[in-house]
Amino acid sequence: MTRRIGLGSFVGLIVAALCWRGNHAAGLVSVLPDGMTFAALIVLLASANRIERRHLTPVDSIWRVGLTIAGAAGVVFGLGAVLLGLLRFSVPTLSLLVGIFLMASVVALGCGWVAVALVESGRKT
Repeated sequence: MTRRIGLGSFVGLIVAALCWRGNHAAGLVSVLPDGMTFAALIVLLASANRIERRHLTPVDSIWRVGLTIAGAAGVVFGLGAVLLGLLRFSVPTLSLLVGIFLMASVVALGCGWVAVALVESGRKT
């Protein structure tokens, strides 16, 4: 479980750094500022799932493992995006920061679902 959270946190840090790099306009924060951030999120989550798939026990499900990794990535990615919002906006509201966090987390979970589906489809063929 610790390895899964560590992998997810690492993915979240990389994607948060890409998010920071892609947000150039002052007074604007986008969770997915460009296509590279979106593609990197899916590729990194799929790679983390492939790495973790080798360590599965019979009780583990690839879906549970993949969504645990994606959830950890979403929390770290969300916190990075919130920090960017705190720095970009002069007086950010709490609802704006919560919205940024939720959007980043939901995007990461959705991409995690896609990544697990890609890993599963590659395994069955």
